[in-house]
Amino acid sequence: MITSRQVMKIIKDELKKDLDESAQSALRRVKDKIEILEEIEYVNMYKQPVQASKQSKEAYDAAEKLFSK
Repeated sequence: MITSRQVMKIIKDELKKDLDESAQSALRRVKDKIEILEEIEYVNMYKQPVQASKQSKEAYDAAEKLFSK
């Protein structure tokens, strides 16, 4: 199974290539989304299960709102 870190490396390698502005913009948005979701998961690993579940849902909802802009 591929990890998000491996995906991030692939995206960063692709961003170094000579791509048009729309492709680079799309890759940057994907990279940003992955980093935000990784951070949410990392933080939730160290919280109490009930508290983490509620805050995780709120964090994902906030991230989705940000991503839909």
